[in-house]
Amino acid sequence: MSQLNLVSRSAVGNNAVTVLEASGSLDIHTVGEFESAFTNLFRNGQYRIILDLGKLDYISSAGIGVLVGHIKDIRKNKGDIKFSSIHPDVYRVFDLMDLFKIFHSHTSERDAAMAF
Repeated sequence: MSQLNLVSRSAVGNNAVTVLEASGSLDIHTVGEFESAFTNLFRNGQYRIILDLGKLDYISSAGIGVLVGHIKDIRKNKGDIKFSSIHPDVYRVFDLMDLFKIFHSHTSERDAAMAF
């Protein structure tokens, strides 16, 4: 069975930004946990989000659906989702799906935090 680990914390150098570190696999079996993490962030008024995907080795359309499904509301609340440290396999999926036209990727958490 798939496993997804999520850790939420403040960004280094910018406490107004939340980092969500994901590791493991994000698929139909784990997407509920991913969705819940976003629900908790929104409940706490956190709409400036950096996703650290360096240790996420797989993402399915279910996980991508959560991201695409939330981006409009996040931006309506003056927030955004920015990526840092994307695993090469996940990067290829994002690139093939042209997701970098919607989301911005940064080489480090600090760069992503400064982009807000």
